[in-house]
Amino acid sequence: MTVIVARADDAFSQILREAGIEVVNLELIRTEVIEDLSEFENLISRLDEYDGVFFTSPVAAAVVCPMR
Repeated sequence: MTVIVARADDAFSQILREAGIEVVNLELIRTEVIEDLSEFENLISRLDEYDGVFFTSPVAAAVVCPMR
């Protein structure tokens, strides 16, 4: 069995390999830390103009709302 993972090679890919699955990493999704969140803050201040905002992982959410 072969699985395409839409992220860079990481612990998840390693877990799949250890389970005997061939992994092809195709980095289409990446989380980046951005120091200046002013653009995001501007967009989220207009949240009523959007249907929703979705963070697909704890890592992505932590970029916006870091644990203190």
